[in-house]
Amino acid sequence: MGRMSQPEEALVEFGPADEPSPRRRFRSGSFLRDRRVVPLAAGLGAIALAASVIAEWQVTTIDGTVLRNSATGDLVFDSPLGDLGGWGAGYLAGLFLLTAATVLTVFGPRPGRVYARLVALSTGGTLLLLVLTVWSTLDDRSWAVRQVEQAGLQGDDFSIAVGRGPWCAGAGLLLVLVAAYLSERSTAGPEPRPARVAEEQEAPDEPFELSVGPATPWTVGADNLDKPN
Repeated sequence: MGRMSQPEEALVEFGPADEPSPRRRFRSGSFLRDRRVVPLAAGLGAIALAASVIAEWQVTTIDGTVLRNSATGDLVFDSPLGDLGGWGAGYLAGLFLLTAATVLTVFGPRPGRVYARLVALSTGGTLLLLVLTVWSTLDDRSWAVRQVEQAGLQGDDFSIAVGRGPWCAGAGLLLVLVAAYLSERSTAGPEPRPARVAEEQEAPDEPFELSVGPATPWTVGADNLDKPN
């Protein structure tokens, strides 16, 4: 006798045939609702803002022949944040306020996070406007050369370029604003109940034992002076 062929195993599936697998299904907005996104964006923003403080905001290149009357090549002058005068002081003051508000928004107590979030959003938006304003003036004038000295130079004698500071500042502020905006979604949810109340509301392991017995009737004594005559 020939060998009998074994029946093939049948695979039973439920649901529509075109429905994707649950593991491969991508939920819209699930990434933004992840609680790890807020501290990650805040940390990356803090690194970018720290880099903006120590990086150059403008690079001025001057032909050394014009200054020294000899072929010495080009001279490069970097302008850090301290060379921006009042703009730099305002940016640093805003960073202190933004740092405190962001820390309270991400790691502070829940009742105060709403107000800290508003402060972080308003301060971050103001600083972003300040950076954009300074950015627009970095191509017009040199912060390394005084205006009187710049007036004596020709257009081919020097060149001005934007440094890495504005780029780091803009990226850092955007990341911090995203973290402050998403912090409301990541911390949303019912308030945790106190452990004391939760223990009182838990059902006992065993049912209560009830006992019924006679009780002494309530009587008024002769020494009760509160009873009206």
